[in-house]
Amino acid sequence: MSIFNRRYRQVLEPVCSAFAAACLSMMAAAPMAQAAGVPYIFPDVPLFLAQSSRPNVFVTMDDSGSMDWEILTSPYWRACRYGAPDRPSSCPTSLIDDGLFYAHVRFDDDYQTLEYIFDDDDSIYSIGCAGGNRQAVENCTNRLPSSSYRDPSTYDWRIFSADLNVLYYNPRIYYSPWPLTDNSIGNLPDASFSSARSNPMPGSDGYDERRNLRGFKYNIWVDNYKFTGSRPDSNEKTSGANGVVDWWDDYYQITVNSSSHQIRRFSGGNNNSSHSASNVGNLPAAVCEQLKRTDPETDESIDVLGCGGSLADEQQNIANWYQYYRRRSFVAKGAVSEVIDAYPDFHYGISMINNYDNLFIETPLDDDETFQEHNNNLLNNMADYEWDGYGTPLRNGLRSTGRYFKGDLSGRDSPIVDSCQQNFNLLLTDGYWNGGSPGFGDQDGDGYSNSLADVASYYYTTDLSDLDDEVAPSDIEDEDTSHQRLINFTVAFGVKGNLSDSWDAYSNPASAGQDGWPDEDNVNLLEDDNWGNAPGCSDCAEKIDDLWHAAWNSRGGYVNAGSPAELISGLGNVLNEIAARTEIRLSSSTPSRILAEGDALYFAEFNGVDWTGTIKQYNLDIDINEDARTFSIDLEEGWSTDDTLEEDDDWWSSRRVITTKRSTGEGVEFDWPSDPSDPDSDELDINQLANLSRDPTSSDIAPVYDAYAENRLDYIRGSRADEGGSNPNFRERQVLLGDIVGSSVLSVGFSAFRYPNELEDDPHFEFRRDVAEERPTVLYFGANDGMVHGIDTDGKEVIAYIPDQVFPNLSKLTSPDYAHHYYVDGRLDAADAYFDDSWHTVLVGGLGYGG
Repeated sequence: MSIFNRRYRQVLEPVCSAFAAACLSMMAAAPMAQAAGVPYIFPDVPLFLAQSSRPNVFVTMDDSGSMDWEILTSPYWRACRYGAPDRPSSCPTSLIDDGLFYAHVRFDDDYQTLEYIFDDDDSIYSIGCAGGNRQAVENCTNRLPSSSYRDPSTYDWRIFSADLNVLYYNPRIYYSPWPLTDNSIGNLPDASFSSARSNPMPGSDGYDERRNLRGFKYNIWVDNYKFTGSRPDSNEKTSGANGVVDWWDDYYQITVNSSSHQIRRFSGGNNNSSHSASNVGNLPAAVCEQLKRTDPETDESIDVLGCGGSLADEQQNIANWYQYYRRRSFVAKGAVSEVIDAYPDFHYGISMINNYDNLFIETPLDDDETFQEHNNNLLNNMADYEWDGYGTPLRNGLRSTGRYFKGDLSGRDSPIVDSCQQNFNLLLTDGYWNGGSPGFGDQDGDGYSNSLADVASYYYTTDLSDLDDEVAPSDIEDEDTSHQRLINFTVAFGVKGNLSDSWDAYSNPASAGQDGWPDEDNVNLLEDDNWGNAPGCSDCAEKIDDLWHAAWNSRGGYVNAGSPAELISGLGNVLNEIAARTEIRLSSSTPSRILAEGDALYFAEFNGVDWTGTIKQYNLDIDINEDARTFSIDLEEGWSTDDTLEEDDDWWSSRRVITTKRSTGEGVEFDWPSDPSDPDSDELDINQLANLSRDPTSSDIAPVYDAYAENRLDYIRGSRADEGGSNPNFRERQVLLGDIVGSSVLSVGFSAFRYPNELEDDPHFEFRRDVAEERPTVLYFGANDGMVHGIDTDGKEVIAYIPDQVFPNLSKLTSPDYAHHYYVDGRLDAADAYFDDSWHTVLVGGLGYGG
C-alpha cells in the first residue's frame, strides 16, 4: 500500500538519517521580505486554535458492479506457467495484475475470469460457471463430477488463499462487525457460523439469506519454491523463497466443520503433477508465528486454529468475515465506517458516482449538530445502500461532488459556510472509469481533454464560494492560494497504472526515500506533463494513472491499496493528513505532527491549556508489507512520554542536556558552573547565566534580575523542587515536555543517503555500513520548552539541545503566570556530510516563530 501526497516526506515514511551531537546546528529564522514600515507580529498562541470552521470531508464512492465481487488478487502468474496438469495448449506469458482471477474451468475453453466465490441469491449479476454474466467458484465446483468442467479450487489452490486472493478469509485478521448502530437491531452483532447472513443490514436482499459455513476451507501459503528465469516455466522449479505466491509452492489447507477441523499439507506440485496431501495435527511453529492476530478490544494476541487456538474462535472469525467483509463493497463500507468512527470530528458527507440521489448525505452546516448522530446516520445509509450493475462514471461523479461544493447541484446547498473552511473529497474506486464526457476540456494543459484530472483541476482552481478568500494554504500549496477550493484524495483499490515513483522506499527502504509522485529521471511530472491518454483508451492502466494525476492537480494525495488492510490504513493516513493540514483543535490535547515509522505511529501532541507536550507511540494492528496482513485501523496504545521521561525524582540531574557556549560557539553541557563568576571554557558563559537570572514576573521594560538563576537551570533540566514553592515560586507542570506545535518529528536511524563513493577520500558506503546502519533509531523534535529532544523508540530521552538564541526567554518558562511563547518551533532535517576528514550525519533545524 502507498499513500502519496505533496507534504514533507517524513510525514508518511521514515526519514533515514542519524545524529552526531557535535554536528548539531540550530539556525534562527531568516528575515522575510515585507512592506516598508509594516512590522511582522508573530502571535505567541498557535493561530489554528482560533480556527472556527471544521473542514468538510466528502466521500465519493464507486458503486459500480465490480464492487459486488468477492475476488481481488495481487499480481500473479497463471497456473499453466508452472506446468499445472490439464493446462491449455497455449499459456499467456504476461503477469496478471488487474485484480482478476483467471481459471481454466472448461476443458474445451481458454481461461475465464472468476468474480465470485459463493453463488448467493443477492449477487447483482446472474452467476454461472463458464457462462452467464459472471462466474462463481462454487458453481463450478457444484457441476462436478463432469468430463467437461474442472474444479478451479483444486486446479489452482491460490483462489482460497488470502496470500493471493486478498479478499478471502485471512486468519491473521480479527474480523469485527462494522462499527455502527442500526435503528432496528442496535449495534451490529457477530455473525453465526451455522447461519451467516449474506448481507448484515436488515431489509437488504441478502439479510434473510443464510449459509451454514461447515466445511469452509482456507489455504496458508508456504514460500518454499521459486523459478530461475524472469517468469515461471514448467522446467525451472527450484528450492527457495522468492516472495511470489507460486502455484507449485506448498500450502496448508484448514477445513473447519461444525465440531471439528482438519489440517493437511499439500506439496510436490510440478510439471504435469498435482500437489499430494498429507494430514498433520497442527501447524508448525514457524507458520504459527506468522498467523497471530490481535483482538482490537483487549489488545490481546489470539492463537489461531492449528496453533493452539479454539475452534469456536476461528468459526466466529470466519462467520464475521463472510457476513461483513467478503465482497469489495463490504470492505469499502467497513473501511469508511472504521475511519469515520476513529476520526469523528470532521464535517462528513457521502454520495455515489452513479445516480447520486440514491445516496446523498450532506455535510452538517454548523458545529452545533451532534456529530455522533450525523455520522451514525451517514454510516447507516451507506451500509444500507445496495450496489447495482452500474458502470464507472468516475468523472461525472466527481463533477457532481464539485457542483455540490460550488452550490450548483440542484436541491443541495453548498457546504462551504466560512471563508477559511477547507474542503476535501475522498474519491474511492476499484476500476477503470467510463461513461459520458464531463465537458471540461483540457483544464491542466496536458494535451488530453475531459480526463478525471481535468475535472479535479477545474474544481481546485475555481473559486467555489463568494465568501472572502481566507483559506490558508497548506504546506504543499502556493502561498497565494486562498480561495475556496476542492482538494481530492483519490483511492485506487486493487488496480494499478503504468506510472511509478522511482523513489521506492516501501520495497527498498535503503533507497533515497519515496516522494510519492510519478517521475521521469527523478523529476516529478507536473500538471501539464504527459501522464497518459486516459480519455483515449478503455479499461487501461492510463485511467488509474489519471487518478494519480487528479490528486496532483488538486494538491491532495493518492492511495494505491492492494488489499483490504491497505485500504483501511490508507484511508486512515488520509484523515491523518487532513488533520495535519487543517490543524484543528479537537480537544485540549491536540495532535500537531504524526510520524509513521515501520509498524508504529508517533503522535506529537500539545495541551493548549497548560502548554505541555507529549509524544505517544502506537503499534499498528496492520503490518504494511506483503507478508503480514491485519485488518483494523484501531491502534494499539504503546508508551507516552508522560510516563517514560521521568524515571525517578533525580532523573533530571543525570539528564544529558547540551547547548552552545555563546563566546566560543563550542558545545557545552547545560549545567551550573563550578564557579559562576568565572566559568571554565567548557561551561556556560556569564551572559547566559544572566539570562537565567531574569525575573519573568517583572513588568519593567528594562530586565530585572534575581538570585534564582541556578534554580531556573535546574527547573529547565527537569527539577520539580521549586514548582509551586514560595521562594522561588515556579510554574507547576503536569509533564515536563513543552508544547510541540510547528516542529516536525524526525526519525533518525540508518542512513538513506547514497553519495558516490569517489566523492570524498573515504567512501560513503563504508560510513553507511560500519556506522550508520548500526545506529539505534532516535526520534528528534523541537518543543516550546526551549529544547530539541531526542528520544529512543522506548520513549526514553537520550539527549536534548538548547539553542543559544532562546536563552533570553528561558526564564519565562518558570513564571507562574506563564503565557505561551515560542522557542524551538521549526522543522528538523538531517543529511550526511563530509568534513574534518570523515563522514558525519548533521541534524539541522529552524526556530520557526521562536527565532
